[in-house]
Amino acid sequence: PASFIAGDPVSVGFTCAGTSHVKALLCKGGPCATDASTGFVAWIQQSPVKCSDATVAWTSPNSLVQCSDCQVCVVDSAASSVMGCRAVTVTAANVVIGMGGGATFQAGTAVSLSFICGGVSKIRVLLCNG
Repeated sequence: PASFIAGDPVSVGFTCAGTSHVKALLCKGGPCATDASTGFVAWIQQSPVKCSDATVAWTSPNSLVQCSDCQVCVVDSAASSVMGCRAVTVTAANVVIGMGGGATFQAGTAVSLSFICGGVSKIRVLLCNG
């Protein structure tokens, strides 16, 4: 994909020549290093898959950060060499947290909300009707 939203399923297709197994990873700021040390964001497929599979399916985590300079790279697992990369844009996830319904309060009064965030640096709170 050229772009996806964090939390979405992602399919990475590839073709192989001269190798039997590959891995796939997501990196930020340039091509990935084969040892996942440079710009590493997430493994898409950490355990080697057969080249004959030609596709890897991955559900990206909601916690992925937004980036316009990410790349998906496919790595030859035996030779530890990058076979190819493709630039992608990751858009931050829109996570909706429900209050469980039935929460009531009166306009003009202070309302206290509490929640725990993981992998998110900023939130937006909206009041919706319906």
